[in-house]
Amino acid sequence: MAETYTYLATDPLLKGVTGKYFDEHNQIISSGKYTNDWGTIKKVMKLTFDYINRGEKIDKEEVDSYEK
Repeated sequence: MAETYTYLATDPLLKGVTGKYFDEHNQIISSGKYTNDWGTIKKVMKLTFDYINRGEKIDKEEVDSYEK
């Protein structure tokens, strides 16, 4: 992957390219379907902020409760 990172950082053709995902062959790939699902995004954000604000571990049962 170091070669891909070097390519992404130095290739002048990619200047201004943002928000894209690249594979190990320097090809643009799509993100998973879940990354465009606002319901999932909101759940992950809430879980993350709750975790950060509490400063402690969250157990599996609590994670599962966000899926409901």
